[in-house]
Amino acid sequence: MAAGTSHVTQIPDGQIFLVDLTASACSCIRYQDTGVPCGHAVAPIYHLKARAPIDYMPKTLSRGNWAETYKADIVPFDFECFNRLTKLDSDSLRQVKNSGKNELELQPCKPPLTKICTSGYAC
Repeated sequence: MAAGTSHVTQIPDGQIFLVDLTASACSCIRYQDTGVPCGHAVAPIYHLKARAPIDYMPKTLSRGNWAETYKADIVPFDFECFNRLTKLDSDSLRQVKNSGKNELELQPCKPPLTKICTSGYAC
């Protein structure tokens, strides 16, 4: 860890951890593995008060990134149709076996009547 940027955090049981906020690193390795500040890194973040704690989070977890990811309209999943297609009773399976066909002919699901827009309401 670079000189001047490391901090020492001691937890109640006496263990000591070295934290480098500039390098997003802690001697426990969790900070490096996830990119999310571990508990040992949170202590100096709050102590320094130089930057907001959210500034130490990975950009992939930011609200802006989330909004960009889900900005397209989201069509609801038709669970009723899914259940109808996946719940095959023994009579239906027996009919397929006796007919010599390899597949069961099912009616396709109808598209949903509404979709959920980015505003969160049906449109």
